[in-house]
Amino acid sequence: MNDSRAPVSSEYVHTLNNLIAEGRRSDAVEYFMTEAVGVPAEFIEYMKVAPHWAAMESTSHTLAYDGMVMGTTQSGNPLPTDRWQVNVPVLIMVGENSGQLFADAAQALSELVKQSEIHMLPGLEHSAVVTSPNLIAEVIVQYDQKEQLTK
Repeated sequence: MNDSRAPVSSEYVHTLNNLIAEGRRSDAVEYFMTEAVGVPAEFIEYMKVAPHWAAMESTSHTLAYDGMVMGTTQSGNPLPTDRWQVNVPVLIMVGENSGQLFADAAQALSELVKQSEIHMLPGLEHSAVVTSPNLIAEVIVQYDQKEQLTK
């Protein structure tokens, strides 16, 4: 637990689900970006004209899933230590320009998942999966090939 971003409200998931149910996908993405990610509100209008905004809108119905999986950890509570019973190698990717909360979360997760490796994506932000899917795929393939060699 740290203070690298403000906690989300207790109504966070409920609000996201309501926005999606009302067909307000762009508003759901905006709410996610400001409430969960911590993007300053004045940046949102600039983000909306970027090509990846439409891609985020198309997957906005999944934003609440993230909140449900994370439970109260987005409200300032630490990751539960008994949740991570993972017995396979795990690659944790973080965009270098994502902000401290993402690097901190990756580090905390890597401490709980013993067979994990953190890979910093140089020059990228958290939205790299949307903006740079080919690079993400390349990193995954390289990681998998390395893991196959160590078996």
